[in-house]
Order: sequence, then structure tokens, then C-alpha cells
Amino acid sequence: MKKIVNILALIGGFIFLGIGAIGMFIPLLPTTAFFILAALLLAKGSSRFHTWFINTNMYKTYIGKAMKDKKMSRKEKLKLFLGLTLVFGFAIFIIPVIYGQIVVFVVYLGHIYYFMFRIKTEKEEIHVQ
Repeated sequence: MKKIVNILALIGGFIFLGIGAIGMFIPLLPTTAFFILAALLLAKGSSRFHTWFINTNMYKTYIGKAMKDKKMSRKEKLKLFLGLTLVFGFAIFIIPVIYGQIVVFVVYLGHIYYFMFRIKTEKEEIHVQ
């Protein structure tokens, strides 16, 4: 059973990694959220793949600082919130059952809470010349 869970976690990790990679080029996809999900699932599925992922430039650029220092810039947060709102809004729109819509909305609120109150916003430095 554990092997099946690990395989499913790896498959999910690589799916979210792919979606996050697409999000690097499409501004509406929340790259950071998908990379965090990928990192968590890859850690569950395989320590080798997790180690590989956290050493990639994608990880370091998009979520390394957020995971290590628990900080994101205001611009990164805004892009993340916009992407999350679009993705979860679309999911709520296509789910025909009200209970499913409520579950998706609660998950959305959990994401918003986490990134607003658990991940600090970096102060922007003002460069005076």
C-alpha cells in the first residue's frame, strides 16, 4: 500500500511540476502554489526526486525563499493571489454540486489565509540616486 501511495505522490508531484513550469510562461497560473504542491508530493514519493527538485533553478527562483525564509515579495503574492483566484474560481464555476463548490471555496480561503498571514511580505527597498 505504501508503494502505491508513493507512486501516486510522484505522479502528482510531476503533474504539478509541469503545471508550475507552464505557469512560468503564462502569467495567470500560480507557479508558486503548484511548485509548493510538487515539492510536498515529491518529498512524499521519493527523497531522490525531492532533492533533485529543490536543487533546480525553478525551485530556487520561485519558492526557495518562500520555503526557507517564509517571505515573498508583494509582486509575487499578488501574482499568486490572482492565479489562485482564477483557478479556484474556474473550478467553482464548473463543479455542478454545491457541496463541491463549498469545499473548493474553503480550500481557496485556506490558501489565501496561509499566504497572507503565514508568509511574510518582504519590504521593498527604495533605491535613491
